[in-house]
Amino acid sequence: MFNILVVDSIENELNHLIFLLEDYKAENNNFDKILNIIDANSEQEAIDILNKEKIHILFISSDMESSCFSNI
Repeated sequence: MFNILVVDSIENELNHLIFLLEDYKAENNNFDKILNIIDANSEQEAIDILNKEKIHILFISSDMESSCFSNI
């Protein structure tokens, strides 16, 4: 299972990324079984997830980039 973390403080942009990933999973049955999408809408929530989960792919907004990467 591959964990994808999507982080954005702007809810519309967060929802847009999640929708695109979920739509891709729905159209490709094989990916539905191997992709796990995790979302966060704040820096602290993202840091907590990064400390607890193994994240394979990270989509992050540029306004949160420095604080999340400094904690990886």
